[in-house]
Amino acid sequence: MKSGATVVGRNIAKHTGQVASCLLVLGMFGAGQCFADTFTFYPSPGVDTTLGTSQQYNSGANSITLYGFECDSSRSGDDTACLSGTSLASHVNVDSADLHAKNDGTNELGVGIAHDPLGDNEISNETFIDLDMTHLGATSGQLFISSLQEGESFFFCYGNSNTGWNSNSCSAEFTGTSGNNVAESFNMGAYHDISIIADNQDILVSSVVTNASHTPEPGSLALLGTGLLSLVGVMKRRMLAAS
Repeated sequence: MKSGATVVGRNIAKHTGQVASCLLVLGMFGAGQCFADTFTFYPSPGVDTTLGTSQQYNSGANSITLYGFECDSSRSGDDTACLSGTSLASHVNVDSADLHAKNDGTNELGVGIAHDPLGDNEISNETFIDLDMTHLGATSGQLFISSLQEGESFFFCYGNSNTGWNSNSCSAEFTGTSGNNVAESFNMGAYHDISIIADNQDILVSSVVTNASHTPEPGSLALLGTGLLSLVGVMKRRMLAAS
């Protein structure tokens, strides 16, 4: 017949092993868990405001900086279409432009260009916005576009410059149908900037949602371990008292 001390010792060993397994599982899955970073570019409802030529948006430890640009003809100095195909036209000068944040309802919210030639403070084919994702912490996600009315269209391209148009690995052209808001996936790979333009009429950049893999901080894991080991101690004392 087993003594009470032996039974208690085996029960403690059993439960200690279970706690250790729990720690291992938490460590394995916690380290690889994915979280979504959301960057919202529009202000409070009914608030339209002109920003500077750049604006930083934060989500936790990560950030995106938006830069505004307009295109002028080097021949006349007047506003002109930025692109020839997906590359900057040879006769175009690119100048910094003030961003403009809008929230005029669920179909008209996001960031455009202040005093855009079409008069809506949005992004047209004569202006564009660069999204600098150098400090993003992820390379893929979804880009949300607002004010994309039926027949209007836009596309975006990748690169590594926040001072002008990026023309690498451009997306397909996306055209509005019955709704005014769309979400399109992006994957930057080795690039860290996205330039976005409307090649027909005008649009707003509403928000970005990305997937970033975060590893729990060592301090957090240590705290978790300490708590579970304390639980083992409590279980041990109770079992010994019961014996």
